[in-house]
Formats: sequence, structure tokens, C-alpha cells
Amino acid sequence: MYFHAVSLSPSTVQDILSIAHYLQIENLTETCVEFVRERIDKRNAVSVYLYTSLLGPWDLHLTAQEFILQHFEQVAAKSKDFCSLSRDQIARLISSDKLLVSSEGEVYKAVVGWVAHAPRDRATLLPQLLQHVHFPLMSMDEVELSSRSHLVKKNKNLATALEEARTYLAKNTQGKQDYWSSK
Repeated sequence: MYFHAVSLSPSTVQDILSIAHYLQIENLTETCVEFVRERIDKRNAVSVYLYTSLLGPWDLHLTAQEFILQHFEQVAAKSKDFCSLSRDQIARLISSDKLLVSSEGEVYKAVVGWVAHAPRDRATLLPQLLQHVHFPLMSMDEVELSSRSHLVKKNKNLATALEEARTYLAKNTQGKQDYWSSK
């Protein structure tokens, strides 16, 4: 450390970062942060996000958060740690204006998967999280598939939200067909 000859590896960087951050050795902290930042991927982004949410450094936490938001579908599917997120953390992610997904159905699947990981503890949290899912932005197929879920059948508000989405999508589809057939 005194001679700027610290050898970082994926197996040692977390410990070195913790010590450097705790002792406020800024150069070493920055070196560790850059080492981790260059290696963030869909499998480790959540673990970096979780780790830095507790101990910092905050700029690395924001980098991990940004990565998760930009690659949400892949992270939710590939990360072993996705289900370790707290209710507040998952709510913060899925409600972010920076969340990029190919379909709102992907957000729904991620939330349901998170709840299914610990249903006894998390089932009551489902309505709070699903208020961040924009059901009318789902495809009709996704709405139909979601409507068949046992979680939906147990939750009247969710069933109502999906029925409203189905009605909206049906009306919107019919309006588009009427517009193009009159041209």
C-alpha cells in the first residue's frame, strides 16, 4: 500500500475496498472502485449494489444502480442476489424514471419472482410493489398470462388492475383498427 503496489483481484478487492474506504485512503479507494466498475455485469451488479448501499462508496453504489436500471431484465433473470433486495430497494428500482425494459411485463415478472422467492414474508408486499407496474403498457398477451397467476386470483386489486388494462388495451386496439380501416 505504501509503495502503490497493491495487487487487486476479484477475490480480494472487496476486502481491500472496505479497509481503504474505512481508513479513508482515497487513492486506494478510487483504484478499487475503478477495478469493480470495470467488472460490473448482470451477475454481480446486485451484489455490488447491496454491498455499497451499506458501506459505500456512494459513487460505486450509483454506478451499480445505473447498471441495474439499464439492464434490468438481464439482471433480474441472471443475478442470484436479485431476490436479496429489500422491498424499498426493489420499489426504488422499478419506480425509477431511468428503468429500461422492453416491456412492462418484464417489471411485473421481476416483482412476482421476487415475491415468489419468499411468499410467506413478501406476499403482503405485492400490492405496494405492483402499484409501480404500468399494466396498460403491457401487451395483451402479457396481461392475459398475468391474469392466470395464482397471485392475481388471490388479490382482488391486482385482478381489477389487470382487467382495467385488458379493457384499455382492447379499446386502444379497436380504435387503431377503426382508424386504419377508414383510410
